[in-house]
Amino acid sequence: MTAAAGLHLHSRAGPGDQGAIFIELDQASARLSGLMGRIAGGRPVNFTADALYSHAGEFSGPDWPGAARAWSAAGGEITVRRLRLAAGEAVFDSRAGSLSVGADGRLRGSLSVSLRQGPRALTSMGESGGIAPEAAREAASVVGVNAAGPIATMSLDFQAGRTTLGPVALGSAPRIY
Repeated sequence: MTAAAGLHLHSRAGPGDQGAIFIELDQASARLSGLMGRIAGGRPVNFTADALYSHAGEFSGPDWPGAARAWSAAGGEITVRRLRLAAGEAVFDSRAGSLSVGADGRLRGSLSVSLRQGPRALTSMGESGGIAPEAAREAASVVGVNAAGPIATMSLDFQAGRTTLGPVALGSAPRIY
């Protein structure tokens, strides 16, 4: 990142061993190459994450993997209130979902997402190797069919070590540790 209009990071303790986190990166510009460069098209990037998490006191350990394992073993879960990434005309926006981490260290859960310019972003992901080209083509087609105008609303699921967008398997679920 070379510049940003704003960076906000807030964390708060809540009742019942909950925590809240808010991260916002506003109008970030950078010399993006590869996938993000293609998707952003030279325009600024905006990112917002607003979430609550349970079992906050259990997130401790000698290192990141240890803390994540302890939190996960205690039943830790993240409730997404907002997760938004805007890169140029492409927008990924979620305002609902629950996420956790499996014993394999991979993300589990589901997000309801709205995608603007989804087919274009998915095609770029396939071209860059972010996801398999065939999966990118299938997902772009499904997103195009489910679009109401320029926006498609779908489910992004992380189950059994896999990531799916609607009915299309995109690849492995992200590894958290």
